[in-house]
Amino acid sequence: TAGQQRLESGDMPPQLRQMLNAPAYALAEVRLLVVSASPKGVVFIDENTEIELLPEYQEPQDARRTDVTYDDLGGLGDTIDQLREMVELPLRYPELFERLGVDPPKGVMLHGPPGTGKTRLARAVANESEAEFFLINGPEIMGSAYGESEKKLRDIFEEAAKAAPSLL
Repeated sequence: TAGQQRLESGDMPPQLRQMLNAPAYALAEVRLLVVSASPKGVVFIDENTEIELLPEYQEPQDARRTDVTYDDLGGLGDTIDQLREMVELPLRYPELFERLGVDPPKGVMLHGPPGTGKTRLARAVANESEAEFFLINGPEIMGSAYGESEKKLRDIFEEAAKAAPSLL
């Protein structure tokens, strides 16, 4: 394939060649990210596909669009409808609430046992609402020193306020 030919010809950075030639057991993880494709959209990869490996990691141009959408969530139709009404609608159409003289909800908390899709649902709402998403895991904010946890939370909330609209 084109990738093998490029590897054999030495037409790539030495660090990348060394990483790709390493035995599988020596690698903890190799993350490959599609940065662009031609033609655009869904593509089929076969032995004739040309793959270009960049020497440095590169963020996708629009990372939000590759994230979770409502279409990715199954069996949560009623919950999605409620969240759209309580979160997405006020974020996208604040003038609607002003005209009606109604205060939009200030916050929504998703709760339930682990593995029920709370984080995925929150990511979908943020993505569909074009808002920034901040994931806060309990153990990550816990600090051993007095006031450390509170400071971490304040920092996250300040960062979210700067990136508004945001979902935490």
